[in-house]
Amino acid sequence: MRLFALPSLTRRGPTTRLPARLLTGLRGAGLRTFHSTLLRASDKNLKLRDEDIRAPLVRLVDPASGQLQGPFQPSDILAKIDRKAYALLQVTEAPAEARDRAEWHISELPICRLISKRQAYQKEREKKKAPPRAAPPKVLQLSWNVTENDLTHKVARARKDLERGARLRTVIVSKKGTPRVLPGSQEDERRIGLVDTLLRDLCAPHADSDADIARVVQGPTWKNGRSLVEWTLDAVAP
Repeated sequence: MRLFALPSLTRRGPTTRLPARLLTGLRGAGLRTFHSTLLRASDKNLKLRDEDIRAPLVRLVDPASGQLQGPFQPSDILAKIDRKAYALLQVTEAPAEARDRAEWHISELPICRLISKRQAYQKEREKKKAPPRAAPPKVLQLSWNVTENDLTHKVARARKDLERGARLRTVIVSKKGTPRVLPGSQEDERRIGLVDTLLRDLCAPHADSDADIARVVQGPTWKNGRSLVEWTLDAVAP
């Protein structure tokens, strides 16, 4: 098993040479291939970079081949790269059980990558420009046998969601075992009337306004032999 005695954190050990092909890769054509995998290193959970890396020895991903090289002292890597263009980022940590030992196996050494500062900056700009992800819609689910009191309570709560700017998806379903409803029957007419009433009550303006608080953006859509209906409302900006 290949072991390495770690130098003291307060005393600089002997200089570690980086492979010539690695240095060529940092400034040559091999860099482009490596960039496709570098952007992961800007993840918010990976914070240690450059002089903040406290590990005395690390392994480095070769920009040209993607293979691990080393071990190297972080200070030696930093001395040999263009600090204006690149940063050294630690992407893994040593196992907790190895941190207090005087000797580590090479597989336990932290892994570092070189990241392009320009690409990391551009990615961060694109992230900030991206539109915010829409919040999932609120859902108002009822059965066809909903009581008047329950309906009043749920409609009032749904209107508060709409007033806060939320999208509202309403679903009315039949309870298990409910007989199938025939088109044109009295029950069918009652269900159509309930949908019309709900749409009116959910969108109705406040007492001191003439403008509806919501508008229909999808539906109503009937399904399963008129046993289910759903629609979606968007809040109307005041």
